[in-house]
Amino acid sequence: MGKVWLLVFGIFLLNSGFILCDDDPADAEEDELDLNEIAEENDVLILTDANFQNAIADNEIILVEFYAPWCGHCKSLAPEFEKAAGILKENDPKVTLAKVDATVEKDLASEYGVSGFPTLIFFKNGAKTAYDGPRSSDGIVSYMKERADPSWKPPPDLVLHLTKANFSEFVDTAELILVEFYAPWCGHCKQLAPVLEKAAQGLQAFDPVIPIYKVDCPKESDLAREYEIKSYPTLKVFRRGKVFDYTGTERTAHAIVSYMENERRPPSTEVTSLSAVKKFMKTDDVTVFAFFKANDAAFETYENAANELRSDYDLGHTFDREAMTFYKVNAPSIAVFTAENFHTKHEQKYHVMPITKDSSVEEIRAFIAEHSIPLVGEYKTSNRATRYRGKYPLLIMFYSVDWSHDGITATQLWRRKLADIAKDHRDMTFAIANEDDHAELLKGFGFEDSGEEINIGILNELANKMPQEESKFPMPTFDSFDSDEIREFISNYKAGKISRKYKSQPVPKKSKAAVKTVVGSTFEKIVGDKSKDVVIEFMFSGCSKCKEFAPKYTALAKQYAKLQKNLVFAKIDNTLNEFPEAFLVDSFPSFYMVPANGDLSSPAKFSKEEELTPEIS
Repeated sequence: MGKVWLLVFGIFLLNSGFILCDDDPADAEEDELDLNEIAEENDVLILTDANFQNAIADNEIILVEFYAPWCGHCKSLAPEFEKAAGILKENDPKVTLAKVDATVEKDLASEYGVSGFPTLIFFKNGAKTAYDGPRSSDGIVSYMKERADPSWKPPPDLVLHLTKANFSEFVDTAELILVEFYAPWCGHCKQLAPVLEKAAQGLQAFDPVIPIYKVDCPKESDLAREYEIKSYPTLKVFRRGKVFDYTGTERTAHAIVSYMENERRPPSTEVTSLSAVKKFMKTDDVTVFAFFKANDAAFETYENAANELRSDYDLGHTFDREAMTFYKVNAPSIAVFTAENFHTKHEQKYHVMPITKDSSVEEIRAFIAEHSIPLVGEYKTSNRATRYRGKYPLLIMFYSVDWSHDGITATQLWRRKLADIAKDHRDMTFAIANEDDHAELLKGFGFEDSGEEINIGILNELANKMPQEESKFPMPTFDSFDSDEIREFISNYKAGKISRKYKSQPVPKKSKAAVKTVVGSTFEKIVGDKSKDVVIEFMFSGCSKCKEFAPKYTALAKQYAKLQKNLVFAKIDNTLNEFPEAFLVDSFPSFYMVPANGDLSSPAKFSKEEELTPEIS
């Protein structure tokens, strides 16, 4: 029997590129030449990762379409694009049209920031510019002829660089700006770049203009450290030098413009009378409201906090004494009011925090966050990343939530029944959710085909969040609401008796492939097989290093198949499946080993530096 170190050495050799190969180098050279050839279809070049750069270098002016075969807009564009290609190839100077299947050439699409289909980019002397012209053949021809003119120059970038030398000059005096902290090699940053440029164009319409800047973090490491940048890209909002987190969840140009437009408004609405305060109180969401005396020194502290919280809540404040008397609140204070629709007899109607000019933004934020969700609130796509972030374990009851006049009675009936249970489990968070708004989450729990009126599941946080965000624990389906069954489910969950549901691709057909494909639902069975030593690769389809390594990994698996029958080589797509969180994946490809009679809670991770010596049984 071999030793684990031998296997590690084999993987080390593969990662280093040293592996015996029977292929004739001449054949490889011939294959490479074939890959670099550029095919043509209806006057449109067909580009791949292998020939893309050659095509850009060989064509002074080239318009490239990144498309997906299933995309309806791409199908509509195809005949217009081909017609334009036939006309433009006769233009002087010649304009070449080309296309890339982005579902196949994923790395190429990622490199050029393709996030939707079709995406068109034109290159002039190698310099790329986003295409924002018409999608008809005549429009494409006219647009590209104008840009082919030798006198045409691309418009200047609106998103400009900041450095350590000029950062304070621009940031400290600006009323409102958005800054992207990025790395040139980051794929997500490349995808965001054209989005930010388009958003910057939209923000030109405001008076005053809201600028967008960017910081190259590897070059400007001092700025990255100062602002505690831990991932790329990171967006920050600045107001006269004060920094605030960008909390928008969508990364589209429209969403960024809308977010920054909201940032222009006062962070808190002043309400001037008791009747107006009553109207401001929400019936369907939490209300955060502050009370002050005239010229109160604590008001500036509140405003600073409000600027950070403005995206999560509608905030209001008043200097009206009658309102303070009515709500029995002393100024200066902040109160968090439970929405009328969500208040129950088991909780206070509102919570009050006295503040002073020395109160910190963190204290105010923590107070509001603690009381921003009721005993049983509503989990929505709009609040899951804000109100319910970190509120684990989170039990969600899915059903048809309807707040209309006809539906509110049934909605409240189920919610109040759940509240009677929630009051006894204050160490958990409880919420209802409209099943029609959470198809993906229902699927994650395995409820998509349950057919039941009510489904219940628990979400919990994971230490390993790449790509998994939350673990899911479904309650077995039941015919009708039964408080005792739900209480038992909660008790079993707390005792660790409820099995986790793993996101999974369909189970693949049986195969004699040297490398076994594992999915979420088969992970424990295959990788946790007590009779086998299992090496598993964590990869994803768009990973270029994974593709490069695949034939080498298969070769190693075939070599060991002849030597050790109880040694299994496997792989799993990290982006489409979930697995036990002990398998921490922080780069691709990553490799783990679980020996026979081993434990899935303590797998061994392979690295070039690691030396493992236990016997393979």
